[in-house]
Amino acid sequence: METQYFIGIDISKESLNWAVCSANKIVLELVSGNDIKSITKTILSIQRALKFKIPAAVFCMEHTGIYHSRLLKYLQSRKASIWLESGSQIKYSMGDVRGKNDVVDAQRIARYAYKNRDEIKLYVPPRAIIDQLDNLLDVRDRLVKVRQICLTALNEQQSCEANKTLSKDTKKYSAHTLKGVDTDLQSLEKQIKELIDSDPYLKPLFENITARISMVYASVRV
Repeated sequence: METQYFIGIDISKESLNWAVCSANKIVLELVSGNDIKSITKTILSIQRALKFKIPAAVFCMEHTGIYHSRLLKYLQSRKASIWLESGSQIKYSMGDVRGKNDVVDAQRIARYAYKNRDEIKLYVPPRAIIDQLDNLLDVRDRLVKVRQICLTALNEQQSCEANKTLSKDTKKYSAHTLKGVDTDLQSLEKQIKELIDSDPYLKPLFENITARISMVYASVRV
């Protein structure tokens, strides 16, 4: 079925802004909550208003981490055509456009999809193991940031001897937190390694990458 509607969706934690583009004109705009019930109601409202079926539309949105997960889940259940694009690519394609808010951003995403309709890149869900790895790596990134925050506070207090009591308290509680974070990081990295080793595609890829990194590191040291 030929694509008639290009639906741009600007995503935030609590809400979604929808803009429907047809023949390079915004023909409908809506705002909804970012939950399955609101998403379902909104899509049904769009279908009733414009009298179209899901296969006649493309739903375009930016990568937003976990905030687009509910929308993706619902659209996949409806077998919708999904276009997940980077925000920088949309901004580059649209050029220097004035104004910035959720409503305008939804319009820009819709127009981007229409403008680039001949180069559409439909979303293909990753394998379950990739989703699991992504989640574990996100958790690892957060733990590393917490560790760095504790180390920074500890180093700053130790470098300032004006108040030894404050320095002692910071060292006491930061050291306790650091120990827990280091334990969690070791456990997490072990789980990541086991997950990679269990997959016949990821394991050789990981081994090849680490071997290349080791070679580069060795050549730099020489």
